[in-house]
Amino acid sequence: MKIKPTNVLLLDDDKLILRALSRALKKQLGADNIVALNDPTLLEQYVANASDSFDLFITDFQMPVLDGEQALKIVQKMSPLTTRILMSGDIESLRTRPQNIPANLMIAKPFTIDDLSLIGDIYERSQSTNLSHDQQLQLGFMPYIPLPNIEIINYQKHKKTTGQGKHAQLIKHLDSIVEPEIKDKTLIPQIQRASVELVQILCQLVEQLIYTISACTLNKTVEKYYLLAAKAFVFAQRNNFQIIDCERLLQSVLGLAFNNLIRIYLDELYKNRFDISLYDHFATIWGVNAQILADKKMFISEITDNGLAYIFRAIMLNLGTENENPVSDIINSNESTLDSLKLYSQQSSTSSYIEEEFL
Repeated sequence: MKIKPTNVLLLDDDKLILRALSRALKKQLGADNIVALNDPTLLEQYVANASDSFDLFITDFQMPVLDGEQALKIVQKMSPLTTRILMSGDIESLRTRPQNIPANLMIAKPFTIDDLSLIGDIYERSQSTNLSHDQQLQLGFMPYIPLPNIEIINYQKHKKTTGQGKHAQLIKHLDSIVEPEIKDKTLIPQIQRASVELVQILCQLVEQLIYTISACTLNKTVEKYYLLAAKAFVFAQRNNFQIIDCERLLQSVLGLAFNNLIRIYLDELYKNRFDISLYDHFATIWGVNAQILADKKMFISEITDNGLAYIFRAIMLNLGTENENPVSDIINSNESTLDSLKLYSQQSSTSSYIEEEFL
């Protein structure tokens, strides 16, 4: 597994930009072999004749004869395993129409050291998931999916700042939804601590998706999963699970929100579904803890028969069905037990969109 990009192909009609970018990539990312093209018309021929595949392809958007969108499509078709990055001086307008841009990442031009650091972190995280060759090919032909910015990656790496100031209103709103539902107020700080990193990720993802999905839809999705996760935490605690297991359950349920936000985005723009493992691939890039993803897979497994898995599956399989609210009420009731949840689940039939995604 490559932990850094080895072969990099750059395309820009400005030779000064190419020279500066080449030097910066060698210094910041330690790239070994960087090829710089300043004639876009040579791209297709060069990719076809290259002896080695490229790890990264970085292109300018505004170029004569062949623009960045066309260049990206050429590389996507001829070398789908290559990570594709688009540079533009008007990056915000491009993000409002991502369905036309077959890039994996968009960065502003002129680039900064933070931009190069972001490229390195995104590349390293993308290499950490164990995808099959077929999954890698499917990933190469997936449409643009928004990726985290340097602020949240630095927070995840150094824990120096939470960035809550930017998203304080949404975080405060989430807490205000949960508080009336939790009778034991001493559990609220534990819920907040267990969910803080995932909430940060979801807030940042909402900020990225706001270009294409309504704020109301995005916020209601996060609210729904946050409340369900909090209820699951309390239910597990009331049924004598250890606090660490209650936290694992909370994080697994809240982790479903990430997959669902990506699903809503893809449904809205592309009307297409993709392998669920690729959603988890993007969750890894966004910094969702590997243990959360592993727990989610374990809980989903039909051969897993512990209490945490049963609670998780009862919630997951009833999402988007007429049984969603009854299950939510059961886990929220002081009188309910794991047996009562099992009894209801056995008596109810489910046809969940989450079930279609996962099982």
